[in-house]
Amino acid sequence: AYYMGNVIGEGSFGKVKEAVDSQSLRRVAVKIVNMRFLRRLKNAAEGVRREVSILRKLHRHENVLELVDVIQNDDKQKWYIVTEFAGGGSLRQLIEDSPNGQMAPNHARWYFRQIVNGLGHIHG
Repeated sequence: AYYMGNVIGEGSFGKVKEAVDSQSLRRVAVKIVNMRFLRRLKNAAEGVRREVSILRKLHRHENVLELVDVIQNDDKQKWYIVTEFAGGGSLRQLIEDSPNGQMAPNHARWYFRQIVNGLGHIHG
């Protein structure tokens, strides 16, 4: 079970909330996906299933969020995709908070390297 906290993000398919695992007290992020809504969008539900399938197969990597748990609630028609918590906000927020909305080149390179390393692991 998880103790749900505040919304820390919103995506096209739902909200992401910070939560705490009631057993380990580990901070996690929970993506709440409304499957009823997704069924109306072409290929969206399949995309979420594919994302979960890929995350389940991956080995641990420092630049890829670890999948902790997936909970399907058929009554509410929601999926709760639980991943490790990565604080610090989104890349978009980091860019928007930068002077003139532009990240310094050395910071941009650092983040870009992390993204490329994570993608390399996923597609490797």
